[in-house]
Amino acid sequence: MASLFPSLVIMFGVVACGNKPGAAKGSAVVEGCDATHDPSPAAVYAQYLAQGGEAVEAPELVRVLYEKKPTDRFEVIYDPGPHQPTPSLGTVYKCAFYRDAANLARAMVLDAGWATASTDTRKQIALDTDWIAFGRGMNTVPTNWSADHTFHAPEVVALADGRIQITQWRNHPKMISYRDGSHEDIYVREVRTFAADGSVSEVKKLTAYNAGAPKHEDFRSGSLR
Repeated sequence: MASLFPSLVIMFGVVACGNKPGAAKGSAVVEGCDATHDPSPAAVYAQYLAQGGEAVEAPELVRVLYEKKPTDRFEVIYDPGPHQPTPSLGTVYKCAFYRDAANLARAMVLDAGWATASTDTRKQIALDTDWIAFGRGMNTVPTNWSADHTFHAPEVVALADGRIQITQWRNHPKMISYRDGSHEDIYVREVRTFAADGSVSEVKKLTAYNAGAPKHEDFRSGSLR
């Protein structure tokens, strides 16, 4: 099923974030961001600090990167230069900065019609949102998968208390060298739930193992995640 999040309008190369909203739970409105102005790195960094973020060595290296699909948003990273890690600082969604991915996920599910959606629609909204806010799960078996572990595609179920539960494998790569991109794949089976009010639980890790370096075909096919 296609993502249920509608694309926002792009005008003259500027993302239409919508009129400046009131801040949703766990977020803060980015000063100067509106339907005709992208969020500036300086304004986003100010909100990052205001939400308790640790100061970076060179604030001028904070980058705000537009991500159109599957839903319009800006990913905020710290980019110190070649062959260095580029940690995520948070996300700007509808001109509000979210440092915490769970708060971002709640805002997204509510915007997608969570409050009045059917159970089947909520299941799709939850999976779409989980992959945006927390990273893609694994749909297919990677070539370096160990036969000692059973692979399952993402499982999305409605619980008796109204929560939507997602159980899936997710890759958390361990970097070996930022210079050449070499890494080991750490496959983790996780459970996360979305409550009736849209709030998101802490992730529960069921099992994990180190599958070692990926094979070349995984790089080409994008099946690592």
